[in-house]
Amino acid sequence: MYTLLASHYKRFALTVLLINSFPLLALEHESAATEYVQERCDTTRYSSFVPLLSPDCPIGKGLYGNDEPDEKPAFYWVQCGASSNPFHVDDTHRKVAIATQSNLVQSFDGEYYRCLSGPYFQYIDAKVVGRYISSLIKKETFLRRHVFISANRSQVTSVLKSYNEPKVVIETQQQVGEQTFFIPTYPESPRISNWEANQRWQRFSYEVAKQTCQSLNASLVTKPDIEALKRHIDVTAWPTALPFWLDEEQAAFLSGKSVSATPKSKLYLMCKR
Repeated sequence: MYTLLASHYKRFALTVLLINSFPLLALEHESAATEYVQERCDTTRYSSFVPLLSPDCPIGKGLYGNDEPDEKPAFYWVQCGASSNPFHVDDTHRKVAIATQSNLVQSFDGEYYRCLSGPYFQYIDAKVVGRYISSLIKKETFLRRHVFISANRSQVTSVLKSYNEPKVVIETQQQVGEQTFFIPTYPESPRISNWEANQRWQRFSYEVAKQTCQSLNASLVTKPDIEALKRHIDVTAWPTALPFWLDEEQAAFLSGKSVSATPKSKLYLMCKR
């Protein structure tokens, strides 16, 4: 085992040397990607499970076969498994984490858990590690790639300004009893968003979500609200890929399934009044 690890570390060191010879632009891309990941990719740790990646951390799309990525700024994950149940920490997972000297996490999209190693900020890193993990776990792995567009500094606004944006559009709403549930969006805002149900749905940190609802004379929804709402709506017209912020820094999918999140997580927003 020691010989195998030593051989891997030599290959990894060679990879690092190659990365250091990349043009300055590549290094700038890596720096931007690192900042992007640090802002969005928190994990929740459990005693017997592989750490769970925050819902707003993108894992990208799969790269299969001999797909070669373009030069757009991006980061990569090595997917080492998928299951309808969460991954428990076992000897294999420990070996992968130790041998690759990388984070081993799992993501959950509301349906499947995915075992992931990374993130890696250079394609060659991810490719080398992916092949090594395949030989270690005796299963095929593949790479996932997320391409991002970093915002201009002039687009970055303070929290106070972000929830006080002048133009708001109520895209979707539903009356349940005496309460109205609605999703506000700000068309002129550069904030991060997802494309679902033929439109963009904006994402908010907890504090901004809370203040946004308050600025509209409303409040964040609760878990019982979600349970009541899902019985009255056409789910295909509502966003379902990410969870919604609930009060008291809780989060849940529209299906009612609760998930862990940190206050910085960028999740969907729904208000009630």
